[in-house]
Amino acid sequence: MTDKNTVPQPPTRPIVGNIGELDSAAPIQSMMKLAKTYGPIYKLTIFGKDMYVVSSQELVNELSERYDPPGTYAAIGFVLLVSVLIFLALDRIERWLRP
Repeated sequence: MTDKNTVPQPPTRPIVGNIGELDSAAPIQSMMKLAKTYGPIYKLTIFGKDMYVVSSQELVNELSERYDPPGTYAAIGFVLLVSVLIFLALDRIERWLRP
């Protein structure tokens, strides 16, 4: 039985965690699929770092109103988004450069 206060998470693999759950060709669709399976808030672990995903604007607004000193979560979200985009871009460049 799972604790109702535990954030759901896909099974992890050693070292890489949940990186295999994200399709580099369609990362947003991958995250939407995970939200359908695990609910509107779920946890991913990638290379030992925990990341909590909130998949609806309503929940983001509610969390921001309750816990966000002006702009903190928005800034963190922006940095995370840029990091994911850089990761995906590097992956595509690496594939393109392969002989």
